[in-house]
Amino acid sequence: MMSYIRKSLLSIGLVTGLTVTLSGCASIQNTQLAYRCNSNISAVTAELEKASKEANKQSILWSRANSLIAAARIQQKSEEFPGCINKTAQARHYINRSLQVSSL
Repeated sequence: MMSYIRKSLLSIGLVTGLTVTLSGCASIQNTQLAYRCNSNISAVTAELEKASKEANKQSILWSRANSLIAAARIQQKSEEFPGCINKTAQARHYINRSLQVSSL
């Protein structure tokens, strides 16, 4: 399971890095990052809802994920898209860890 998390974080980092490097136009870059931020927030929110049914809602890991999603939404509104993307990746990590802990 940890290799999945590492692969996900690596993939997100590579895609974000390539997007920033290869995009010559700031407006295109912001549009792409905004789309990634929005889609990541939607996906990780759905994952958190699913995990909340399977995991202990009082879990510190679950709470951290929830806080990171809230912070990502704030960064989305502030158009700080790279930070939003990073926070959703961190939230996904905590969600996965909370599911691992609850299955023990």
